Amino acid sequence: MAQDAQLKKVLQAAEQFNFTIWLGLNSDASYFSQMQQPEDERRRYFKLQLAHNLLQLNRLKKQMLVPAANFAGWYLPVELNDTDFSTQAQISWLAAELRLFKSSVKEAVAVSAFSNGQLSDNEYLGALQQISDTGFHIWLQDDAGVGFKSPARRQALLAQLPCRFAVISEHFRQLTTHELAFQARAASNEEIALAQRAIKGCHAQIVFSLRYLPFAEGVLVYK
Repeated sequence: MAQDAQLKKVLQAAEQFNFTIWLGLNSDASYFSQMQQPEDERRRYFKLQLAHNLLQLNRLKKQMLVPAANFAGWYLPVELNDTDFSTQAQISWLAAELRLFKSSVKEAVAVSAFSNGQLSDNEYLGALQQISDTGFHIWLQDDAGVGFKSPARRQALLAQLPCRFAVISEHFRQLTTHELAFQARAASNEEIALAQRAIKGCHAQIVFSLRYLPFAEGVLVYK
């Protein structure tokens, strides 16, 4: 497939420049809509996603595309948010499922999260700590692109974020308000620099995403 050939080229380039690589697993296009279902259906769906991703992880290990020296770990693309943390029972269930997944994987595994402002900073960070206790690496989206929170609330959360959590810098600005019909533009250098001021220097940083960088124009096209 064309996507496979493109992936191999990207991985070969990363190896050439001695980059450290996290390999992403399966991302379901209907994830966000499925996670809006009633709790029982949502839990069944989430467990199914974990099972599918564990199968894919084991398949990828057999045909490992990245040399051991360049391999950092796996990225599990289930984006966690305030809705997943609305009660302690939900957090405990989620942590138990993620801990079970991690128990089958020797390598490092990361998961991303974002705050849509429904919880207080203390509640949200407490939930992230419980997820971190399962052994997962936490990558928090900085909310500069989506803008769920006011600049003041965004800055307050980032100021309290423990240094061991990585920050995903959103190098885009959303044009639509509905997450299921996502459209965005590339952020300007000035917008990126302004958003960056709220992120402490102690955090590992990740850019979301390559498709919004100037060199990707006409190359990384998503339909």
